[in-house]
Amino acid sequence: MPSGRRSLVTPAAPFPGCSDKNAKRGVAIQSREAQPRATDRQSPGVRDLLYAGTGGKLHLCDREAELPAAPLSPGTAKTTAVIAVSAGTLSEVRSAVRAATLLCGLSDERAHDFVIAVGEATMNAVVHANGGICLISSTPEAGRVQVRVLDSGGGIDRAILPRAVLEPGFTTSGTLGQGFSLMQACADRIWLRTGPQGTTVVLEQSRAAPHSGQPSG
Repeated sequence: MPSGRRSLVTPAAPFPGCSDKNAKRGVAIQSREAQPRATDRQSPGVRDLLYAGTGGKLHLCDREAELPAAPLSPGTAKTTAVIAVSAGTLSEVRSAVRAATLLCGLSDERAHDFVIAVGEATMNAVVHANGGICLISSTPEAGRVQVRVLDSGGGIDRAILPRAVLEPGFTTSGTLGQGFSLMQACADRIWLRTGPQGTTVVLEQSRAAPHSGQPSG
């Protein structure tokens, strides 16, 4: 299958059905994620600030173990898409996410919102890191879709991380600009791990919206 094409399969391997190039890239990035990063630890104060400032939606992570598990094992996720993110595959990502939300029974409104959130995450991977890998997992029984966007860029500057996340429209050459504002508005839960070796954004959307005032995580 050509590089960058989508594969929807019952998962039995880390990146089933995708091209060797995409599979190797995905394994390499996930291997990188498993390594501790002594240089990008976030202070508890910043973590708490971002959690409170986003109404409990955004979880800032230092380690891979703090990210939610990707439901890629047999019996956990019914279908999985693995897409190499580039300017030319953004529409493919959106279509795959839309299909996953329908499979999980999300309403049109919640599906549309999640497509927007994922679109922002993948666009920022293209703009700031020249692309990456997008893993799309759906769990129909639980009515939940998870999207994991990984890149190997330089990460978000820790000195401006709170502004990059909490201030709508704030942007420099190393931030996500309007992206996080839209992600917060459109996704139920967000996890962020960023540092010199790259950025991982995990987004989740459930069939039912969280109750107002209830933390999403």
